[in-house]
Amino acid sequence: MFMGKGRWLIVGAVIGAVACSDDDERGAKPPGSVELGGVCNRVQDCKPVADQELNCQCAGGTSETTCVTLLDLGARCGNGPLACRSGAACLLRDGGGEPKCEAVAALGASCTDATCAPGTRCDGSVCVQGWAVGQSCDYFDLETCQPGAHCTRGGVCEADAPDGAPCSGDECGPSGECVNYTGRAVICVRAKKEGESCQGVGGFGCEDGLDCKDDRCVPRTQPVGCGF
Repeated sequence: MFMGKGRWLIVGAVIGAVACSDDDERGAKPPGSVELGGVCNRVQDCKPVADQELNCQCAGGTSETTCVTLLDLGARCGNGPLACRSGAACLLRDGGGEPKCEAVAALGASCTDATCAPGTRCDGSVCVQGWAVGQSCDYFDLETCQPGAHCTRGGVCEADAPDGAPCSGDECGPSGECVNYTGRAVICVRAKKEGESCQGVGGFGCEDGLDCKDDRCVPRTQPVGCGF
């Protein structure tokens, strides 16, 4: 959760729990060849839709990842698998009502009635650069430290731990994930780009739409099984 000056509460939209499916090899798909609702391996498979942002994900009880449109500004959110489109967050105004997708304020923009983007913070009524490493911060505003840092439980901005570093909680920062592998140490993992080494840590080590094979991130060639 993220509380911005007592005005907003961010409600995290759940993308959907997924598990790799090894029994459904379908091969790579031509970019832009899959219609909305069709089974996809990664977002690049989805056919573009005017004025919409797409994703390849679990949604609506589907057994495999499908092409979906992300939620537009003003749409209700927070109670389903779909997330808000880029530049927006699922926000709930203090005082009740339903959470809706609202625009996130960029650096220099007004934050009187909005939440500042990650890496920035609201100073009075304007979004300014986030707190630097070593400066005090609010643990409930996890992403108000500058990029590459996070707010600790002790209320101080600390540099994010690097890939492979031992972790037990928030040390990896918003750009990483503290992952526990059976029989292995608990370490920080950041998503790698296509062609980069994924350190043999499976799909967790690659960006969306990529799988870790032979220690390299490669385009996904089969849909992901969805578990609900």
